[in-house]
Amino acid sequence: MRKLSRLLIKMNRPPVTFVLEKYGVVRGDLRSGVQCPVPECGQLPMVRNGAGPWVCIRCGTVSKDAHIQAIDDHFLLFGPTITNRELRAFLHLGDSVDVAGRMLRSLNLVCSGSRRMRVYAPDQFPWNPVVRKKTGMKRSVVLTASKSENERRR
Repeated sequence: MRKLSRLLIKMNRPPVTFVLEKYGVVRGDLRSGVQCPVPECGQLPMVRNGAGPWVCIRCGTVSKDAHIQAIDDHFLLFGPTITNRELRAFLHLGDSVDVAGRMLRSLNLVCSGSRRMRVYAPDQFPWNPVVRKKTGMKRSVVLTASKSENERRR
């Protein structure tokens, strides 16, 4: 029993390789965007008009947070970090720098760098140890969803 418990603890590690690396898939072969959260539909991509919700063009489903699963998928597929530009390309946001920035800030991601060089990474399972090993990123700033929370911390 002790051997089994030690083995389980030893094997319980976050992934070190990411899906594309592991299976040799080329980034261009994947379809990107926000997928409809309705299992029977699964339309890809959903559309978004300005700062409004995501709307499925097939079934009409409306979702304010459908992009969260897509961002999680990005981390699993491409690696432990994302930039504003990569997010805009992956979610088909066009030139909406502010919209992409608000999305990234609302997810409480760890960030490194400033302005154009800013990189975001998740700070929760399963990426936490991988983020620090692969990027050398430290938990310098945790972005929060509201300005009032930041003001209370000061």
